[in-house]
Amino acid sequence: MLVATALPATWEARQRIVVGKPVESYLARGLAEGIYPGLVYGSSAPGYAMMADPAFPEFSHSVYSTIVEAWRRARADPWPHLRWYLVDRWLTLWKFHMIHSPPIHIYPVRHGLFRPAFINPAGTDEPLAPLYWLFRTLYWIVVPFVLAGAFLALRARHAPATPGRRAVELHYVILTCHVVLHSIVIPEPRFMLPMRPVLFLLALAMAAVLFGRVAAPATTFLPGRAAVGAVAGVLSLAGLVVVAEPTVVRAHLQSLLL
Repeated sequence: MLVATALPATWEARQRIVVGKPVESYLARGLAEGIYPGLVYGSSAPGYAMMADPAFPEFSHSVYSTIVEAWRRARADPWPHLRWYLVDRWLTLWKFHMIHSPPIHIYPVRHGLFRPAFINPAGTDEPLAPLYWLFRTLYWIVVPFVLAGAFLALRARHAPATPGRRAVELHYVILTCHVVLHSIVIPEPRFMLPMRPVLFLLALAMAAVLFGRVAAPATTFLPGRAAVGAVAGVLSLAGLVVVAEPTVVRAHLQSLLL
Protein backbone atom coordinates (compact mmCIF):
# COMPACT_ATOMS: atom_id res chain seq x y z
CA MET A 1 0.00 0.00 0.00
CA LEU A 2 2.91 2.35 0.70
CA VAL A 3 4.32 1.73 -2.78
CA ALA A 4 0.89 2.19 -4.40
CA THR A 5 0.40 5.45 -2.48
CA ALA A 6 3.79 6.72 -3.58
CA LEU A 7 2.81 6.60 -7.27
CA PRO A 8 0.00 9.22 -7.22
CA ALA A 9 1.87 11.14 -4.50
CA THR A 10 4.72 11.69 -6.97
CA TRP A 11 2.35 13.24 -9.50
CA GLU A 12 0.78 15.37 -6.75
CA ALA A 13 4.24 16.66 -5.80
CA ARG A 14 5.00 17.40 -9.43
CA GLN A 15 1.79 19.41 -9.84
CA ARG A 16 2.40 21.46 -6.71
CA ILE A 17 6.06 22.14 -7.52
CA VAL A 18 5.85 22.76 -11.28
CA VAL A 19 2.28 23.96 -11.85
CA GLY A 20 1.71 25.47 -8.42
CA LYS A 21 -1.71 23.89 -7.75
CA PRO A 22 -2.97 20.49 -6.57
CA VAL A 23 -4.12 17.74 -8.88
CA GLU A 24 -7.86 17.48 -9.52
CA SER A 25 -9.64 14.76 -7.56
CA TYR A 26 -8.68 11.26 -8.69
CA LEU A 27 -11.91 9.86 -7.29
CA ALA A 28 -14.58 12.37 -8.34
CA ARG A 29 -14.87 11.58 -12.05
CA GLY A 30 -14.79 7.79 -11.59
CA LEU A 31 -17.39 8.10 -8.82
CA ALA A 32 -19.56 10.31 -11.03
CA GLU A 33 -19.37 7.90 -13.98
CA GLY A 34 -20.71 5.09 -11.77
CA ILE A 35 -23.93 6.71 -10.51
CA TYR A 36 -25.97 5.72 -13.59
CA PRO A 37 -28.05 2.52 -13.25
CA GLY A 38 -26.86 0.11 -15.91
CA LEU A 39 -24.25 2.71 -16.91
CA VAL A 40 -26.94 4.18 -19.18
CA TYR A 41 -28.47 7.66 -19.34
CA GLY A 42 -31.57 8.04 -21.47
CA SER A 43 -30.90 6.33 -24.80
CA SER A 44 -27.10 6.30 -24.47
CA ALA A 45 -25.06 3.20 -25.19
CA PRO A 46 -23.96 1.28 -22.06
CA GLY A 47 -20.82 2.82 -20.59
CA TYR A 48 -21.34 6.20 -22.23
CA ALA A 49 -23.91 7.67 -19.84
CA MET A 50 -21.62 10.53 -18.80
CA MET A 51 -21.34 11.69 -22.41
CA ALA A 52 -25.13 11.86 -22.81
CA ASP A 53 -25.83 13.59 -19.49
CA PRO A 54 -25.61 17.39 -19.91
CA ALA A 55 -25.30 17.87 -16.16
CA PHE A 56 -22.23 15.63 -15.84
CA PRO A 57 -19.58 18.39 -16.07
CA GLU A 58 -21.38 20.36 -13.36
CA PHE A 59 -21.09 17.76 -10.59
CA SER A 60 -18.25 15.43 -11.67
CA HIS A 61 -15.48 17.81 -10.57
CA SER A 62 -15.82 16.98 -6.86
CA VAL A 63 -16.77 14.01 -4.69
CA TYR A 64 -19.21 16.08 -2.62
CA SER A 65 -21.11 17.37 -5.65
CA THR A 66 -21.28 13.85 -7.07
CA ILE A 67 -22.70 12.40 -3.85
CA VAL A 68 -25.28 15.19 -3.63
CA GLU A 69 -26.36 14.61 -7.24
CA ALA A 70 -26.47 10.83 -6.82
CA TRP A 71 -28.64 11.20 -3.70
CA ARG A 72 -30.98 13.62 -5.50
CA ARG A 73 -31.45 11.21 -8.39
CA ALA A 74 -31.91 8.22 -6.09
CA ARG A 75 -34.66 10.01 -4.16
CA ALA A 76 -36.39 10.97 -7.40
CA ASP A 77 -36.38 7.38 -8.72
CA PRO A 78 -35.49 5.02 -5.82
CA TRP A 79 -35.95 1.48 -7.19
CA PRO A 80 -33.53 1.51 -10.17
CA HIS A 81 -30.84 3.18 -8.06
CA LEU A 82 -31.37 0.85 -5.10
CA ARG A 83 -31.10 -2.20 -7.36
CA TRP A 84 -28.04 -0.70 -9.07
CA TYR A 85 -26.13 -0.03 -5.85
CA LEU A 86 -27.05 -3.27 -4.07
CA VAL A 87 -26.97 -5.82 -6.90
CA ASP A 88 -26.44 -4.74 -10.49
CA ARG A 89 -23.18 -2.85 -10.15
CA TRP A 90 -21.54 -5.91 -8.52
CA LEU A 91 -22.81 -8.20 -11.29
CA THR A 92 -21.62 -5.70 -13.91
CA LEU A 93 -18.13 -5.58 -12.45
CA TRP A 94 -17.79 -9.39 -12.56
CA LYS A 95 -19.02 -9.86 -16.15
CA PHE A 96 -16.78 -11.79 -18.51
CA HIS A 97 -17.47 -9.48 -21.45
CA MET A 98 -16.45 -5.84 -21.48
CA ILE A 99 -18.96 -3.02 -21.62
CA HIS A 100 -17.50 -1.34 -24.70
CA SER A 101 -16.19 -4.42 -26.47
CA PRO A 102 -15.94 -8.22 -26.19
CA PRO A 103 -13.31 -9.78 -23.91
CA ILE A 104 -9.70 -10.63 -24.80
CA HIS A 105 -9.26 -7.39 -26.71
CA ILE A 106 -10.44 -3.97 -25.58
CA TYR A 107 -9.44 -1.96 -28.62
CA PRO A 108 -10.54 -3.54 -31.92
CA VAL A 109 -7.80 -4.77 -34.23
CA ARG A 110 -7.96 -5.72 -37.89
CA HIS A 111 -6.25 -9.09 -37.49
CA GLY A 112 -6.31 -10.83 -34.12
CA LEU A 113 -5.78 -14.34 -32.79
CA PHE A 114 -8.49 -15.17 -30.29
CA ARG A 115 -11.83 -13.91 -31.61
CA PRO A 116 -14.52 -16.40 -32.59
CA ALA A 117 -16.69 -15.60 -35.59
CA PHE A 118 -19.50 -13.88 -33.67
CA ILE A 119 -17.20 -11.08 -32.41
CA ASN A 120 -14.84 -11.00 -35.39
CA PRO A 121 -15.72 -8.36 -38.02
CA ALA A 122 -14.47 -10.79 -40.70
CA GLY A 123 -17.11 -13.31 -39.60
CA THR A 124 -14.65 -16.20 -39.21
CA ASP A 125 -12.86 -17.86 -36.32
CA GLU A 126 -9.34 -16.60 -35.73
CA PRO A 127 -6.51 -19.15 -35.28
CA LEU A 128 -6.74 -19.40 -31.47
CA ALA A 129 -10.51 -18.88 -31.18
CA PRO A 130 -10.97 -22.10 -29.11
CA LEU A 131 -9.09 -20.38 -26.29
CA TYR A 132 -11.89 -17.83 -26.09
CA TRP A 133 -14.45 -20.56 -25.40
CA LEU A 134 -12.07 -22.29 -23.01
CA PHE A 135 -11.55 -19.22 -20.83
CA ARG A 136 -15.18 -18.15 -21.07
CA THR A 137 -16.20 -21.57 -19.72
CA LEU A 138 -13.46 -21.65 -17.09
CA TYR A 139 -14.36 -18.17 -15.84
CA TRP A 140 -17.77 -19.30 -14.62
CA ILE A 141 -16.15 -22.28 -12.90
CA VAL A 142 -13.40 -20.19 -11.37
CA VAL A 143 -15.67 -17.50 -9.86
CA PRO A 144 -17.74 -19.93 -7.68
CA PHE A 145 -14.50 -21.60 -6.55
CA VAL A 146 -13.10 -18.21 -5.53
CA LEU A 147 -16.24 -17.29 -3.58
CA ALA A 148 -16.26 -20.67 -1.84
CA GLY A 149 -12.56 -20.28 -1.06
CA ALA A 150 -13.22 -16.88 0.51
CA PHE A 151 -15.74 -18.49 2.85
CA LEU A 152 -13.24 -21.20 3.83
CA ALA A 153 -10.45 -18.64 4.29
CA LEU A 154 -12.62 -16.70 6.74
CA ARG A 155 -13.47 -19.87 8.66
CA ALA A 156 -9.79 -20.89 8.83
CA ARG A 157 -8.38 -17.51 9.89
CA HIS A 158 -7.57 -18.84 13.37
CA ALA A 159 -6.09 -22.11 12.11
CA PRO A 160 -2.30 -22.71 12.23
CA ALA A 161 -0.55 -20.58 9.63
CA THR A 162 1.11 -22.13 6.59
CA PRO A 163 3.00 -20.39 3.78
CA GLY A 164 0.28 -21.44 1.36
CA ARG A 165 -2.53 -20.17 3.58
CA ARG A 166 -0.77 -16.86 4.08
CA ALA A 167 -0.37 -16.48 0.33
CA VAL A 168 -4.05 -17.25 -0.23
CA GLU A 169 -5.09 -14.73 2.43
CA LEU A 170 -2.87 -12.07 0.85
CA HIS A 171 -4.43 -12.70 -2.57
CA TYR A 172 -7.93 -12.43 -1.08
CA VAL A 173 -7.00 -9.11 0.56
CA ILE A 174 -5.73 -7.79 -2.80
CA LEU A 175 -8.86 -9.02 -4.59
CA THR A 176 -11.18 -7.56 -1.93
CA CYS A 177 -9.53 -4.15 -2.02
CA HIS A 178 -9.73 -4.12 -5.81
CA VAL A 179 -13.39 -5.15 -5.92
CA VAL A 180 -14.46 -2.68 -3.22
CA LEU A 181 -12.62 0.20 -4.92
CA HIS A 182 -14.08 -0.48 -8.35
CA SER A 183 -17.56 -1.13 -7.01
CA ILE A 184 -17.50 2.41 -5.58
CA VAL A 185 -16.40 4.05 -8.84
CA ILE A 186 -17.63 3.05 -12.32
CA PRO A 187 -17.88 -0.78 -12.20
CA GLU A 188 -16.59 -1.63 -15.68
CA PRO A 189 -15.60 -5.31 -16.13
CA ARG A 190 -12.33 -4.27 -17.80
CA PHE A 191 -11.11 -3.12 -14.39
CA MET A 192 -11.25 -6.74 -13.25
CA LEU A 193 -8.86 -7.89 -15.99
CA PRO A 194 -5.76 -7.42 -13.75
CA MET A 195 -7.47 -9.65 -11.17
CA ARG A 196 -8.19 -12.58 -13.49
CA PRO A 197 -4.80 -14.24 -12.86
CA VAL A 198 -5.49 -13.83 -9.13
CA LEU A 199 -8.90 -15.47 -9.59
CA PHE A 200 -7.32 -18.48 -11.30
CA LEU A 201 -4.71 -18.82 -8.54
CA LEU A 202 -7.36 -18.67 -5.82
CA ALA A 203 -9.48 -21.22 -7.68
CA LEU A 204 -6.47 -23.55 -7.84
CA ALA A 205 -5.96 -23.06 -4.10
CA MET A 206 -9.61 -24.01 -3.52
CA ALA A 207 -9.20 -27.07 -5.73
CA ALA A 208 -6.14 -28.06 -3.67
CA VAL A 209 -8.26 -27.90 -0.51
CA LEU A 210 -10.94 -30.07 -2.10
CA PHE A 211 -8.32 -32.68 -3.05
CA GLY A 212 -6.65 -32.56 0.37
CA ARG A 213 -3.44 -30.89 -0.81
CA VAL A 214 -3.00 -28.54 2.16
CA ALA A 215 0.50 -27.58 3.30
CA ALA A 216 1.76 -28.35 6.80
CA PRO A 217 1.92 -25.54 9.41
CA ALA A 218 4.85 -23.15 8.99
CA THR A 219 7.59 -23.22 11.62
CA THR A 220 10.09 -20.84 10.03
CA PHE A 221 10.18 -17.07 9.56
CA LEU A 222 8.93 -15.94 6.17
CA PRO A 223 10.99 -13.39 4.24
CA GLY A 224 7.86 -11.37 3.39
CA ARG A 225 8.09 -9.41 6.63
CA ALA A 226 11.66 -8.44 5.89
CA ALA A 227 10.64 -7.20 2.43
CA VAL A 228 7.83 -5.09 3.90
CA GLY A 229 10.23 -3.71 6.48
CA ALA A 230 12.77 -2.84 3.80
CA VAL A 231 10.22 -0.99 1.66
CA ALA A 232 8.90 0.89 4.71
CA GLY A 233 12.47 1.77 5.68
CA VAL A 234 13.30 3.16 2.24
CA LEU A 235 10.14 5.26 2.17
CA SER A 236 10.78 6.51 5.69
CA LEU A 237 14.34 7.47 4.77
CA ALA A 238 13.07 9.38 1.74
CA GLY A 239 10.56 11.18 3.95
CA LEU A 240 13.28 12.17 6.41
CA VAL A 241 15.41 13.59 3.58
CA VAL A 242 12.47 15.68 2.34
CA VAL A 243 11.78 17.00 5.85
CA ALA A 244 15.44 17.70 6.61
CA GLU A 245 16.38 19.41 3.32
CA PRO A 246 13.15 20.56 1.63
CA THR A 247 14.85 23.35 -0.35
CA VAL A 248 17.44 21.01 -1.84
CA VAL A 249 14.82 18.39 -2.67
CA ARG A 250 12.54 20.99 -4.26
CA ALA A 251 15.37 22.34 -6.45
CA HIS A 252 16.38 18.82 -7.51
CA LEU A 253 12.80 17.85 -8.38
CA GLN A 254 12.31 21.01 -10.40
CA SER A 255 15.45 20.20 -12.43
CA LEU A 256 14.12 16.68 -13.10
CA LEU A 257 10.52 17.57 -13.89
CA LEU A 258 10.90 20.75 -15.93
